[in-house]
Amino acid sequence: MELPKYTGKDYFILLLILLPVSVILSYGAMGSALFAEFRIFLTATLLTCVVFGLYFTACGWWAVTMKHRFSRESETGKKLFFMIAVYLIMSGLVLLLIFKLFEGIPFFRYRMDQSRFVWAYIGLGFVNIFLSFLFEGISRFEEWKANLRRKERLQQEFQQSQLQGLKSQVNPHFLFNSLNSLSSLIEEDTAAAERFLDELSKVYRYMLRTEADQLAPLSTEVQFLRSYFYLLQVRFGESLQTHIQIAPEYLERTLPALTLQVIVENA
Repeated sequence: MELPKYTGKDYFILLLILLPVSVILSYGAMGSALFAEFRIFLTATLLTCVVFGLYFTACGWWAVTMKHRFSRESETGKKLFFMIAVYLIMSGLVLLLIFKLFEGIPFFRYRMDQSRFVWAYIGLGFVNIFLSFLFEGISRFEEWKANLRRKERLQQEFQQSQLQGLKSQVNPHFLFNSLNSLSSLIEEDTAAAERFLDELSKVYRYMLRTEADQLAPLSTEVQFLRSYFYLLQVRFGESLQTHIQIAPEYLERTLPALTLQVIVENA
């Protein structure tokens, strides 16, 4: 059985809540007779405090159980239904126990009043329903904030990894070799040099443009890969042969940007 984890501050707050609640419920059960004698007031208040302390602990355990059992957001309705249903049953049993305990203490000279019991049950039932919705709302809000912080952290980590990946992709040796190839082409074939420069600009423009993108269409990655391989083929000539064949229905699917190049290079 998993119980909710409380701190010393939580117990202090619980005690501050229990004391006035115990006085109110004791008064609801006994009326003005609660203040007839100090020992009656003290005994009734302490007794109610102990019983409701156990009751709140049981409610906390049930809330944790329901939270684990119905963890998905789509199951919120079921969770609230079972929580409130059990709370109402427990409320009736706890109130009945308190009324019977009061009746069993001789110096209280108390007889259970059914109308007082009904009104106490209705009041406690409304409190249970209100608190169930309130705590569920607070829990959802805290989960939303936690998910938002997690998303922001993951986005920052992703952007950092993308930046590191970009730095590793922009290989100084690759750039140096590409510029050497361009220099040779300018002397030999001006038209080829212009195309080489165009493909080189496409490669680095894509690297910079996709720095912060999470996913890219496969078609865009393939276009980048063709430009990248063109630069290599100019440098290595016939010793480098490439063939890219992808079914058209896959071209609009997405993958992490710049990863296709790494996969092909390490194939």
